[in-house]
Amino acid sequence: MGTTRPGEESYDAVVLGAGVSGLTAAAHLARSGRSVCLLDTYPEPGGNHLSWHVGGSTFDIGSIFFMSDNPLFAIFPAMLDRCVPIDWTIQRVTPDNRISRYPFDLRDDLISRRPADLLRIALDVSLHKARPRARASADDFIRYYLGTIIPRQTGLIHYFNRFYGLAPSEISYDFAERRMDWISQNAGVRARIRHLVRPRRGGREARPRYAVARPRDGFAAMYREAVRQLAESGVVTRLQAPLRSARRRSDGFVLDTADRRVSGTRLISTIPLRRAADLFRLSLPEDEAPRSTALLTLFCHFRGRRNFDALILYNFSATGPWKRLTMHSDYYGRTGTWEYFSLEIVETTTASAPEAQFRRFKDDIQASGLFDGEVVLVGHARTEFAYPVYDHAAAAKRDRLKQALAAQGVELIGRQGLFEYIPASGQAVSLAQAALA
Repeated sequence: MGTTRPGEESYDAVVLGAGVSGLTAAAHLARSGRSVCLLDTYPEPGGNHLSWHVGGSTFDIGSIFFMSDNPLFAIFPAMLDRCVPIDWTIQRVTPDNRISRYPFDLRDDLISRRPADLLRIALDVSLHKARPRARASADDFIRYYLGTIIPRQTGLIHYFNRFYGLAPSEISYDFAERRMDWISQNAGVRARIRHLVRPRRGGREARPRYAVARPRDGFAAMYREAVRQLAESGVVTRLQAPLRSARRRSDGFVLDTADRRVSGTRLISTIPLRRAADLFRLSLPEDEAPRSTALLTLFCHFRGRRNFDALILYNFSATGPWKRLTMHSDYYGRTGTWEYFSLEIVETTTASAPEAQFRRFKDDIQASGLFDGEVVLVGHARTEFAYPVYDHAAAAKRDRLKQALAAQGVELIGRQGLFEYIPASGQAVSLAQAALA
């Protein structure tokens, strides 16, 4: 680091956002011998990987787990050492209020059906396969692979509406193809049987993979290990540094935060596209930004009999706004006599009252037979820019914003920076490395 102008910190590269993609970018650039400054408005690293501690219990924003072979741990090995191994099991609540495997159960969803029902399903899928294939919306994608009966009976269609706040007909086909590729890979009875009977490959066995959760003291403790390692590589990390403005000049970029001025030859952004555009004062109408949803997370204590075994439970039923719950006490231990879990509710329009949403959840579990006992709301959190909404206009709006920022010379990476669907942190790491290489 040097100072090229009075009161200004100067670096080879400035990275915006200390989430997975931003940390990866900083590590990659530092290994290449660049001086790097990593800036984030949050008080802790990790982006939207957030933890809360309420009433002696520890909760997450979202159901966030990692596989042990995640490339993030290859970059920051100390992070894996801090993590907690888990038994990663997933179930779903079906439209008829049964607990079944996620996202599909061959026995429950097909084999146990009456012969007449199986015939109707087979005819339904065959008819949609025989028609000319449309590629206009997520609805076309679902119908082509599953017809109309299976999505309704399994509850997939209810989950889709709950997650995005839009009907499948309003979601782009390209997004469905990426977000729901498990459908195209596993659709049909033959595909399911093939997975069951597929022989193991010969040769040397790979090192066993296992799933982990962040350390009990929170995501911040885990990601601080990354910041510590980056500091050893010379990276300067500025957290809780609200960004005020950015501009291009002849030797690169200059950014103003709340308390300092930082310049860099390169600028890599992982923050939401709209926020990046606002920093450069790009004159774009408000409706030009692709939409993102907020996420309301309820923190709950429970004691009694919960009536399901999985760590994660998805809501594929026809009722209730909640989409997923995670039983954190399964791997961090109970708080006295209490189990505890977080409950996720996607907000597509206006913010909702946590207490009202909790009452709706209690009505749902009473009807479905979940959680026989005492359920208490102990806290909540709301996360903005949780999930990008890939409606039909999103791609065009995204591309216009990306072009405007590219014209300034900004390099965009990450889910928020690119407004792209990146399903897992491991993939985010690989894509960031490839982009910067």
